[in-house]
Amino acid sequence: HSHSDHAEGNSLYTNAKIIAGAYGRAQWESDSGGSRFPDIMLKPGEETIQQIGRETVHVRNMGQAHTMNDVIVYFEKRKLLATGDLVFLGTHPALSKKFGTSVDSWLAALDRLGALYNIQTLVPGHGKVSDRNALSVMKEYFVSMKDAAGSNWTVSAWRAIGGPKGMPKHVADKLATAIKKTWDSKEFK
Repeated sequence: HSHSDHAEGNSLYTNAKIIAGAYGRAQWESDSGGSRFPDIMLKPGEETIQQIGRETVHVRNMGQAHTMNDVIVYFEKRKLLATGDLVFLGTHPALSKKFGTSVDSWLAALDRLGALYNIQTLVPGHGKVSDRNALSVMKEYFVSMKDAAGSNWTVSAWRAIGGPKGMPKHVADKLATAIKKTWDSKEFK
């Protein structure tokens, strides 16, 4: 995706083809801090398959989830999935209306990844290298937040989950408890 913590290194790879989701130039430059613009853009749901030596590499735009265009890379022979920011381990995910976060779409994307690929190793966007169980951990994080806050929860700010203004204290307390439970769980670390 276009966030600078993932895209700023693009200029270091002068001979490489940069593949990303479908962003306009202005949005890319704004979000990425002016990093090198992608050579190839994939529309949501689109996948390209490249043969690199003996490795078959799948690059797929999972569509809207963390951002409007979340691209993953799967190495078929290694059974390795690099999820970008679709998976955060040991830290709370970055959520932002500005960048298009959709938790419902994010949950669906996690399910699709588990169904599409035979994953032994998972490299999250943030956190330690894990295995396919990281998809379930990320999903459980969101399910816990939704259960605690009820159906009316929203993305309210960068790196935050919130509910409607005037959320009752007992609901806020449930949400805080769910966050702490997830944060303290061994699966999340």
